Amino acid sequence: MILLAALAASLFARRFTPQSEWKLWVACGAAAGMASAYHAPLAGSLFIAEILFGTLMLASLGPVVISAVIALLLTQFLNGGAAPLYHVVLQQNLSALHYGLMLATGLLAGLCGPLFIWLMDYSHRGFVKLKLAPPWQLALGGLIVGGLSLITPAVWGNGYSVVQSYLLLPPSGALLVGVFICKLLAVLASSGSGAPGGVFTPTLFVGLAMGMLFACFSRLWLPGSEEMAIMMGLTGMAAFLAATTHAPIMSTLMICEMTGQYTLLPGLLITCVVSSVLSRTLRRDSIYRHHVAEHV
Repeated sequence: MILLAALAASLFARRFTPQSEWKLWVACGAAAGMASAYHAPLAGSLFIAEILFGTLMLASLGPVVISAVIALLLTQFLNGGAAPLYHVVLQQNLSALHYGLMLATGLLAGLCGPLFIWLMDYSHRGFVKLKLAPPWQLALGGLIVGGLSLITPAVWGNGYSVVQSYLLLPPSGALLVGVFICKLLAVLASSGSGAPGGVFTPTLFVGLAMGMLFACFSRLWLPGSEEMAIMMGLTGMAAFLAATTHAPIMSTLMICEMTGQYTLLPGLLITCVVSSVLSRTLRRDSIYRHHVAEHV
Protein backbone atom coordinates (compact mmCIF):
# COMPACT_ATOMS: atom_id res chain seq x y z
CA MET A 1 0.00 0.00 0.00
CA ILE A 2 2.83 2.38 0.87
CA LEU A 3 4.68 1.63 -2.36
CA LEU A 4 1.49 1.92 -4.43
CA ALA A 5 0.60 5.30 -2.92
CA ALA A 6 4.16 6.57 -3.38
CA LEU A 7 4.14 5.40 -7.01
CA ALA A 8 0.85 7.18 -7.70
CA ALA A 9 2.20 10.37 -6.13
CA SER A 10 5.41 10.07 -8.16
CA LEU A 11 3.53 9.69 -11.45
CA PHE A 12 1.36 12.70 -10.62
CA ALA A 13 4.37 14.80 -9.60
CA ARG A 14 6.35 13.98 -12.74
CA ARG A 15 3.45 15.10 -14.89
CA PHE A 16 2.19 18.20 -13.11
CA THR A 17 4.89 19.56 -10.75
CA PRO A 18 8.50 20.84 -11.04
CA GLN A 19 11.32 18.39 -10.38
CA SER A 20 12.32 20.16 -7.17
CA GLU A 21 9.03 19.03 -5.58
CA TRP A 22 9.11 15.38 -6.66
CA LYS A 23 10.66 14.05 -3.46
CA LEU A 24 8.09 15.86 -1.32
CA TRP A 25 5.22 14.44 -3.38
CA VAL A 26 6.58 10.92 -3.03
CA ALA A 27 6.88 11.47 0.72
CA CYS A 28 3.28 12.69 0.90
CA GLY A 29 2.09 9.66 -1.04
CA ALA A 30 4.01 7.22 1.13
CA ALA A 31 2.72 8.85 4.32
CA ALA A 32 -0.84 8.74 3.00
CA GLY A 33 -0.45 5.05 2.16
CA MET A 34 0.88 4.24 5.61
CA ALA A 35 -1.85 6.26 7.34
CA SER A 36 -4.60 4.49 5.41
CA ALA A 37 -3.07 1.03 5.89
CA TYR A 38 -2.14 1.30 9.57
CA HIS A 39 -4.51 4.03 10.86
CA ALA A 40 -1.49 5.96 12.14
CA PRO A 41 -1.17 9.39 10.49
CA LEU A 42 1.33 10.88 12.93
CA ALA A 43 3.56 7.82 12.97
CA GLY A 44 3.28 7.59 9.19
CA SER A 45 4.45 11.18 8.85
CA LEU A 46 7.37 10.59 11.20
CA PHE A 47 8.20 7.39 9.31
CA ILE A 48 8.74 9.46 6.18
CA ALA A 49 10.67 12.14 8.06
CA GLU A 50 12.99 9.68 9.81
CA ILE A 51 13.41 7.14 6.99
CA LEU A 52 13.13 9.08 3.73
CA PHE A 53 14.44 12.48 4.77
CA GLY A 54 16.71 11.11 7.49
CA THR A 55 15.70 13.84 9.91
CA LEU A 56 12.67 15.68 11.23
CA MET A 57 12.44 18.44 8.60
CA LEU A 58 9.69 20.71 9.88
CA ALA A 59 9.44 22.62 6.60
CA SER A 60 8.52 19.42 4.75
CA LEU A 61 6.58 17.76 7.56
CA GLY A 62 3.48 19.95 7.18
CA PRO A 63 2.38 18.69 3.73
CA VAL A 64 3.25 15.13 4.74
CA VAL A 65 1.06 15.30 7.87
CA ILE A 66 -1.83 16.84 5.92
CA SER A 67 -1.64 14.06 3.33
CA ALA A 68 -1.60 11.39 6.03
CA VAL A 69 -4.56 12.87 7.91
CA ILE A 70 -6.65 13.24 4.76
CA ALA A 71 -5.89 9.63 3.80
CA LEU A 72 -6.93 8.41 7.25
CA LEU A 73 -10.16 10.42 7.24
CA LEU A 74 -11.07 9.08 3.80
CA THR A 75 -10.29 5.53 4.92
CA GLN A 76 -12.46 5.93 8.01
CA PHE A 77 -15.28 7.37 5.92
CA LEU A 78 -15.18 4.43 3.51
CA ASN A 79 -14.97 1.94 6.40
CA GLY A 80 -17.92 3.54 8.16
CA GLY A 81 -16.14 4.66 11.32
CA ALA A 82 -12.91 5.26 13.19
CA ALA A 83 -11.15 2.52 15.13
CA PRO A 84 -7.58 1.44 15.90
CA LEU A 85 -6.10 -1.06 13.47
CA TYR A 86 -5.64 -3.66 16.23
CA HIS A 87 -8.23 -4.23 18.94
CA VAL A 88 -6.37 -4.66 22.23
CA VAL A 89 -7.82 -5.11 25.72
CA LEU A 90 -5.14 -4.11 28.21
CA GLN A 91 -6.04 -2.71 31.62
CA GLN A 92 -2.90 -3.53 33.56
CA ASN A 93 -1.40 -0.70 35.62
CA LEU A 94 2.31 -0.30 34.94
CA SER A 95 4.77 -0.55 37.81
CA ALA A 96 8.54 -0.23 38.08
CA LEU A 97 8.77 -3.97 37.35
CA HIS A 98 6.87 -3.54 34.08
CA TYR A 99 9.16 -0.72 32.96
CA GLY A 100 12.17 -2.88 33.78
CA LEU A 101 10.76 -5.72 31.69
CA MET A 102 10.05 -3.34 28.81
CA LEU A 103 13.64 -2.14 28.94
CA ALA A 104 14.90 -5.74 28.91
CA THR A 105 12.72 -6.39 25.86
CA GLY A 106 14.30 -3.38 24.19
CA LEU A 107 17.77 -4.77 24.78
CA LEU A 108 16.70 -8.13 23.34
CA ALA A 109 15.20 -6.42 20.28
CA GLY A 110 18.37 -4.38 19.83
CA LEU A 111 20.29 -7.65 19.52
CA CYS A 112 17.72 -9.43 17.33
CA GLY A 113 17.13 -6.54 14.91
CA PRO A 114 20.58 -6.66 13.25
CA LEU A 115 20.35 -10.46 13.16
CA PHE A 116 17.04 -10.22 11.29
CA ILE A 117 18.54 -7.82 8.73
CA TRP A 118 21.54 -10.13 8.32
CA LEU A 119 19.23 -13.10 7.73
CA MET A 120 17.38 -11.18 5.03
CA ASP A 121 20.68 -10.28 3.39
CA TYR A 122 21.86 -13.89 3.62
CA SER A 123 18.60 -15.11 2.07
CA HIS A 124 18.87 -12.62 -0.79
CA ARG A 125 22.48 -13.60 -1.52
CA GLY A 126 21.49 -17.26 -1.40
CA PHE A 127 18.85 -16.78 -4.09
CA VAL A 128 21.27 -14.72 -6.21
CA LYS A 129 23.89 -17.49 -6.05
CA LEU A 130 21.39 -19.90 -7.61
CA LYS A 131 21.54 -17.77 -10.79
CA LEU A 132 17.93 -18.46 -11.66
CA ALA A 133 15.87 -16.37 -14.03
CA PRO A 134 13.58 -13.98 -12.11
CA PRO A 135 10.39 -16.00 -12.80
CA TRP A 136 12.02 -19.21 -11.52
CA GLN A 137 13.47 -17.38 -8.54
CA LEU A 138 10.03 -16.09 -7.60
CA ALA A 139 8.56 -19.54 -8.19
CA LEU A 140 11.09 -21.08 -5.80
CA GLY A 141 10.21 -18.52 -3.15
CA GLY A 142 6.53 -19.27 -3.65
CA LEU A 143 7.18 -23.00 -3.42
CA ILE A 144 8.94 -22.55 -0.07
CA VAL A 145 6.13 -20.40 1.31
CA GLY A 146 3.56 -22.86 -0.01
CA GLY A 147 5.34 -25.76 1.66
CA LEU A 148 5.46 -23.89 4.95
CA SER A 149 1.74 -23.14 4.65
CA LEU A 150 1.07 -26.88 4.76
CA ILE A 151 2.51 -26.81 8.28
CA THR A 152 0.60 -23.71 9.37
CA PRO A 153 -1.62 -21.43 7.26
CA ALA A 154 -0.45 -18.52 9.43
CA VAL A 155 2.49 -17.96 7.07
CA TRP A 156 0.16 -16.62 4.37
CA GLY A 157 -0.21 -12.89 3.97
CA ASN A 158 1.60 -10.12 5.80
CA GLY A 159 0.71 -11.37 9.28
CA TYR A 160 -2.01 -8.85 10.16
CA SER A 161 -4.67 -11.44 11.04
CA VAL A 162 -2.19 -13.48 13.08
CA VAL A 163 -1.09 -10.43 15.06
CA GLN A 164 -4.70 -9.49 15.76
CA SER A 165 -5.66 -12.98 16.93
CA TYR A 166 -2.62 -13.24 19.21
CA LEU A 167 -3.32 -9.83 20.75
CA LEU A 168 -6.86 -10.97 21.57
CA LEU A 169 -5.89 -14.41 22.87
CA PRO A 170 -2.17 -15.20 23.26
CA PRO A 171 -1.34 -18.75 22.10
CA SER A 172 0.61 -21.36 23.99
CA GLY A 173 4.38 -21.12 23.98
CA ALA A 174 4.85 -24.23 21.84
CA LEU A 175 2.41 -23.04 19.19
CA LEU A 176 4.00 -19.60 19.15
CA VAL A 177 7.47 -21.06 18.60
CA GLY A 178 6.25 -23.16 15.67
CA VAL A 179 4.39 -20.33 13.97
CA PHE A 180 7.28 -17.94 14.60
CA ILE A 181 9.83 -20.22 12.92
CA CYS A 182 7.59 -20.92 9.93
CA LYS A 183 6.63 -17.27 9.50
CA LEU A 184 10.25 -16.14 9.74
CA LEU A 185 11.30 -18.66 7.08
CA ALA A 186 8.41 -17.54 4.87
CA VAL A 187 9.41 -13.88 5.17
CA LEU A 188 13.03 -14.69 4.35
CA ALA A 189 12.03 -16.81 1.34
CA SER A 190 9.58 -14.23 0.04
CA SER A 191 11.90 -11.26 0.48
CA GLY A 192 15.00 -13.11 -0.66
CA SER A 193 13.38 -14.30 -3.88
CA GLY A 194 12.50 -10.72 -4.80
CA ALA A 195 8.74 -11.06 -4.43
CA PRO A 196 7.03 -7.65 -4.33
CA GLY A 197 5.72 -6.55 -0.97
CA GLY A 198 6.89 -4.87 2.19
CA VAL A 199 8.40 -6.14 5.41
CA PHE A 200 6.69 -3.68 7.75
CA THR A 201 3.82 -5.87 8.98
CA PRO A 202 5.95 -9.05 9.05
CA THR A 203 8.38 -7.10 11.24
CA LEU A 204 5.52 -6.36 13.62
CA PHE A 205 4.72 -10.07 13.86
CA VAL A 206 8.34 -10.99 14.54
CA GLY A 207 8.45 -8.37 17.29
CA LEU A 208 5.17 -9.59 18.78
CA ALA A 209 6.38 -13.19 18.85
CA MET A 210 9.74 -12.14 20.30
CA GLY A 211 8.07 -10.22 23.13
CA MET A 212 5.62 -12.99 23.97
CA LEU A 213 8.32 -15.65 23.85
CA PHE A 214 10.46 -13.55 26.17
CA ALA A 215 7.55 -13.42 28.61
CA CYS A 216 7.02 -17.16 28.24
CA PHE A 217 10.62 -18.29 28.74
CA SER A 218 11.22 -15.88 31.62
CA ARG A 219 8.21 -17.46 33.40
CA LEU A 220 6.30 -14.17 33.37
CA TRP A 221 3.47 -15.63 31.29
CA LEU A 222 1.51 -17.87 33.63
CA PRO A 223 -2.03 -19.26 33.21
CA GLY A 224 -4.46 -16.41 33.65
CA SER A 225 -1.82 -13.73 33.03
CA GLU A 226 -2.56 -13.08 29.36
CA GLU A 227 -2.33 -9.32 29.90
CA MET A 228 1.37 -9.66 30.69
CA ALA A 229 1.89 -11.55 27.43
CA ILE A 230 -0.05 -8.90 25.50
CA MET A 231 1.93 -6.05 27.07
CA MET A 232 5.24 -7.77 26.32
CA GLY A 233 4.04 -8.51 22.80
CA LEU A 234 3.23 -4.84 22.16
CA THR A 235 6.58 -3.86 23.62
CA GLY A 236 8.30 -6.36 21.35
CA MET A 237 6.48 -4.96 18.32
CA ALA A 238 7.63 -1.41 19.04
CA ALA A 239 11.17 -2.35 20.07
CA PHE A 240 11.81 -4.66 17.12
CA LEU A 241 10.39 -2.09 14.70
CA ALA A 242 12.75 0.51 16.17
CA ALA A 243 15.68 -1.91 15.96
CA THR A 244 15.14 -2.61 12.27
CA THR A 245 14.17 0.89 11.11
CA HIS A 246 16.36 2.97 13.49
CA ALA A 247 13.32 5.22 13.97
CA PRO A 248 12.40 5.11 17.69
CA ILE A 249 9.88 7.96 17.76
CA MET A 250 7.97 6.59 14.79
CA SER A 251 7.97 3.08 16.25
CA THR A 252 6.59 4.27 19.58
CA LEU A 253 3.79 6.31 18.05
CA MET A 254 3.00 3.58 15.52
CA ILE A 255 2.15 1.01 18.20
CA CYS A 256 0.21 3.56 20.26
CA GLU A 257 -1.85 4.73 17.27
CA MET A 258 -2.48 1.22 15.94
CA THR A 259 -3.70 -0.11 19.28
CA GLY A 260 -4.93 2.97 21.16
CA GLN A 261 -2.77 1.98 24.16
CA TYR A 262 -1.27 5.39 24.93
CA THR A 263 -0.62 4.45 28.55
CA LEU A 264 2.36 2.47 27.26
CA LEU A 265 3.89 5.50 25.52
CA PRO A 266 6.51 6.48 28.18
CA GLY A 267 7.81 2.95 28.56
CA LEU A 268 7.72 2.27 24.82
CA LEU A 269 9.63 5.45 24.06
CA ILE A 270 12.49 4.55 26.39
CA THR A 271 12.46 0.97 25.12
CA CYS A 272 12.56 2.02 21.46
CA VAL A 273 15.41 4.47 22.01
CA VAL A 274 17.48 1.78 23.75
CA SER A 275 16.64 -0.77 21.06
CA SER A 276 17.46 1.63 18.22
CA VAL A 277 20.77 2.78 19.72
CA LEU A 278 21.93 -0.79 20.38
CA SER A 279 20.88 -1.95 16.92
CA ARG A 280 22.59 0.99 15.22
CA THR A 281 25.75 0.25 17.20
CA LEU A 282 25.79 -3.35 15.99
CA ARG A 283 24.74 -2.58 12.40
CA ARG A 284 24.86 0.82 10.78
CA ASP A 285 22.23 0.30 8.07
CA SER A 286 18.53 0.02 8.81
CA ILE A 287 16.36 -2.51 7.01
CA TYR A 288 15.23 0.10 4.46
CA ARG A 289 18.70 1.43 3.66
CA HIS A 290 19.78 -2.20 3.39
CA HIS A 291 17.12 -2.77 0.71
CA VAL A 292 18.24 0.33 -1.17
CA ALA A 293 21.85 -0.88 -1.13
CA GLU A 294 20.73 -4.27 -2.48
CA HIS A 295 18.98 -2.80 -5.50
CA VAL A 296 21.42 -0.02 -6.43
